[in-house]
This record gives sequence, C-alpha cells and structure tokens, in this order.
Amino acid sequence: MAESDKILKIRWQVRYTKCNLKCPYCIAVWTKRKVEFNPTLFNSGIDALKKCKHRVVLRIGVEGEFFLSEELQNGVAELSKSDNVIGVSFSTNLQSDWEVMKRFFEKTNLQKLGMGCTLHDTVIEDLEGFFEKAKRINDMGVLIYIGYVAIPDRFEKIKEYKKRFDDIGVPFILNELNGNYNGKIYPKSYTEKEKEFLREYFFSHHYYRMLVERDSPIGKACGAGEDYIYIDHKGDIYRCGVDKNPEWKIGEKVAFRISKQWAENLVKRRIEKSKIGNISKGIPELCSDFRVCPYKTCACGNEVQAMKCVDINFYRTRTLRIIYPKLNSEEYEKKYKNLRRIQ
Repeated sequence: MAESDKILKIRWQVRYTKCNLKCPYCIAVWTKRKVEFNPTLFNSGIDALKKCKHRVVLRIGVEGEFFLSEELQNGVAELSKSDNVIGVSFSTNLQSDWEVMKRFFEKTNLQKLGMGCTLHDTVIEDLEGFFEKAKRINDMGVLIYIGYVAIPDRFEKIKEYKKRFDDIGVPFILNELNGNYNGKIYPKSYTEKEKEFLREYFFSHHYYRMLVERDSPIGKACGAGEDYIYIDHKGDIYRCGVDKNPEWKIGEKVAFRISKQWAENLVKRRIEKSKIGNISKGIPELCSDFRVCPYKTCACGNEVQAMKCVDINFYRTRTLRIIYPKLNSEEYEKKYKNLRRIQ
C-alpha cells in the first residue's frame, strides 16, 4: 500500500525495438536499432516500483511490439496487482495472436490496465479482426484507446473510424504525421483546410495545439521531477526526456557557433546534472523546486505527462494518454462516463 497520496506519473522507455509491422510513415527510428531491452533490469525495476511509497501511474514506452515479449507481459501483469499502482499502460498494434493476448489478460488486473491500440490500416491484413479485438478488450474492462496517424489522404477514413469507435465507447486519438511523407515534411505541411479538419477530429484541443500547431511549452509550469519522472532503457532516472537527451535541443544555430568538443561537454554536463537516480536502486526522493519548461518541444510522453496546465484543465485517467476536460455539463459527463479518472 502506498505511504503517500501523491500520484507519480512515470514514462519508462525500455527499448524493446522488435516489431511485427513495417509502416511506411513510422517515425520510430529506434526500430532500426538492435534490441537493447534488459530483462534483468526490467524485473528489478518492477520490484522497485512495487515498493514505491507513492501511487504510481506508469506508461511503458516499448519502442516495438509489446506482445512479442514474454518478459514485458509478465512484468506488467505483476505490477498491475500491486496495491500502490493505479495504472500501467503501453501501446500495441493488436497484430499478435489472440491466444497470446488472452493469456496475458488472464494473469493481469484489468481494472488497472491501459492500452493504446495503434491502427495501421494501410499495412495490416485483417482490418475487421482489429476492430473485433478492440471491442473484446474494451468489453473486458481494459481502458483502451485507438491511436491513428493523421495522414492527409486518409481523412475520410478518420471520419469512418471515429464514428465506429464512438459507437462502442472507445476513444479515438489522432497522432500527427511526423516527418517526410510523399516529399513533404509534416506536420508543418498540413494545409489550412487540413488543419481545420484536424481541429475537429483531434481528441483534445491541447493535443492539437501541441502536436499539430507545435505550440512551445517554454515557460509553462512543469511537474518534471516532482510529479513525473522519465526512466531510460538503462534504468537511469531523469526529470524529463529532454533532460536525458539535451543534444536534441542544442540546435543547429548554436552548434555552428561552438566547437564540437564544447558541445559534447555541454551535453555531458547537462545529462550528469539532470540524472536523479537509477531504478535498480528504487525511486529516489523527488524534486521540490518550482520548474518552468526550458525547452522548445516537450518529450514527456505525448505532451501531457508533466505539464501542470493539463491538471488544471483536464481530468487524467490511468492511461495517461486519455485526458478529458473539466467542464461541468451534463453533455460532457455523459460523453466521458466510461472514462475512470484517477483520484
């Protein structure tokens, strides 16, 4: 049982980069790397999270396909039964055999489980099978959402799929198209007409502003290190993902003005300063200093896990990707009645 009422949101990138699909628009460059997942470290981390004095909501960044790893399935199942855990979630493309999934569900506390089910309709063979699995999982009590990449030439499908999932009470969450597609760089290449469409169909205005319009989190109150931590595949714990990878944010203009060695030393110092522990030694004492985001873009997990403005304007659920507005109206209460917020 948790000693504290504090809810600690965690994103843990485990670098299990094995996948069973090859999507042409995939931005997961890590799938081209070798699998660096460490089962021993992962199991040690699961034990540490079970002993954490705070209430835990964990998002596992698999970086590949969850249902290809027996170790990941066993760890999540074990963690779901811990009294201090509110929820544990991950993403899957639902392309594994149903019997594999069924065995996982049978050993897991489904009332604490969250799943992001990514629909890749341009590459999967059995589209109806995907819909059937999603409905079965939702009916079992798992808090799921469907993730779909907003490819411009698939907008008509977005309308169709959203209605279909609305009918069974499953959130349909768009991801922005990110990177090179048909010779254009997205999301900046979305036309105004396409943006107007996305504003209507994105799951929340917050997601639209952060992921499509690329609003900057600079200066916004942030709970990184206080309400949220980031764990990398080596088990090192950081306040946030950009603290862990500051080289992402040095930028070309700065790099042109400084020597390569100076830049490398800067990165090294920033990484050393921002690391606050390792999961093998348990969850460290959290930070208490007030922090505003110093970065141009957010890497805390779909732009929502650490930003305090989200907690002001939205309810959270045990699947951190699913948030819904704090609006006192019967319409919204009815619309979101199936989403169980964390208390």
